[in-house]
Amino acid sequence: MHKDHGHHHPSHDEAPRPASEGMSVKEKLKTLLEHWASHNRGHAGTYRQWAKRAAEAGFGDVAALLEEAAEMNTAMNTVFEKAAKKLEEV
Repeated sequence: MHKDHGHHHPSHDEAPRPASEGMSVKEKLKTLLEHWASHNRGHAGTYRQWAKRAAEAGFGDVAALLEEAAEMNTAMNTVFEKAAKKLEEV
């Protein structure tokens, strides 16, 4: 577990276990894309919480950068959604 944010990260090149056992590459990719998107949503929420706290503490520049990081996670999820759609087409 990473001490800095309170949850465990499985290896990011593997699907969460035991779901990955015996999966095809397509099934594993689908699972990974869903996992990564969910993971990003969680981090984006945390960044936004801390942006609010930073702003309230008078750290406006830090708050803005944390909001930017949250938006970057959201943008990454858009890419993951596009990849998932492409995967469904094949």
